[in-house]
Amino acid sequence: MKILYLYTEVMGYNLPIFDRLVSHYSATVDVFHWNENKLTPFVPEVAEGVTFHPRSSYSVTEMIAFATDLNPDVVYISGWQDKGYLSVVRKLKSLGIPIVAGLDSQWTGSLRQRAGAQLIRWVYKPRYFSYVWVPGPMQYEYAARIGFSKTEILSNLLSANSAIFATTAAERTQSFSTANHSFLYVGRFAQAKGIDILIFLYT
Repeated sequence: MKILYLYTEVMGYNLPIFDRLVSHYSATVDVFHWNENKLTPFVPEVAEGVTFHPRSSYSVTEMIAFATDLNPDVVYISGWQDKGYLSVVRKLKSLGIPIVAGLDSQWTGSLRQRAGAQLIRWVYKPRYFSYVWVPGPMQYEYAARIGFSKTEILSNLLSANSAIFATTAAERTQSFSTANHSFLYVGRFAQAKGIDILIFLYT
């Protein structure tokens, strides 16, 4: 199986997913990723079965040529903000290759979202995407409103490197009911992360 990822910024939590695809499904994974003007300093390490391609090293024409030659079984694209990526998936979708779009935005019903939903429903979806992959119910609502049917919406988009927490989790399970509970947030201090809500809930 050949899988093509057209990604924004690769993060640590992406790596276990790539590893799982390689180890459990005998997949090869090619990952295009943003490597300039990044929000975080994370740099992915070399991994067996996974090849990383810096986005800035390819023109749109070169990406289309690479992807067409690769002829992947499935493509994942992290949204629709990269116009170059959209050109790639438009070509691949015309060849009958399934395209899965990631969607992490929550539906708020704003005027901008309602207007954008019509554009995605009638233009972007038929032209670029086959399925959409969402992490939760609020994103599912968004996906449904931009024209994806129940059979075209995939669940459980976001994951974590659970292996690094496994040992501690096993140790703490024994005394969890009597331990003092606390919450550790590890992430960017960005409004979209809802840190203000987290603080409100735990104070």
